[in-house]
Amino acid sequence: MEALNDQKIQEMLENKQVDAAMIAADKDIHTYTRLFEVLKKEPEISLPFGFAGRVTRIAYASPGGFKSQILAVAVAIAISMISCLALYRFQTELTLRLFSFLFSVKYIIAAVIAGFLIIQYLDQKFVKKRTIV
Repeated sequence: MEALNDQKIQEMLENKQVDAAMIAADKDIHTYTRLFEVLKKEPEISLPFGFAGRVTRIAYASPGGFKSQILAVAVAIAISMISCLALYRFQTELTLRLFSFLFSVKYIIAAVIAGFLIIQYLDQKFVKKRTIV
C-alpha cells in the first residue's frame, strides 16, 4: 500500500472510503479517524465568546505592563532634553524663543502628560484586569 498524505486521508474519511482493516493497519488513518470522531462532538463545557481574544491578549501582553510604559515615557523625555541641549549649543536664540513659548503653555503641556499617564494607568488597572480570563 502506498504512503498516504494528510490530504488523501482526509478525503478518504470524508468520502467514507476507510474500513476497520485500514484503520488497524495504518497509524495515521487511525489518528485521523479518532480526530474526526472527537471533532463531531460538542464540547462538554461552553466557553464565552471572547475567550479566544482574551487568550490572544494574554499571550501577546507585555510582561512589564505599566512600568515599561513609564520607562518609555522617561526615555522620550530624556531624548527630548538631550536634543534641547544640543539645540541650545548650536542655536541659542532659537532655543530661548522655544523655551519662552513652552513656558507660556506649561499648564497645557502638564495636563496633556498627566492625562496620558492617567489613561494608561486606568487602562492597566481596570480595563485589562477585567478582560483577562
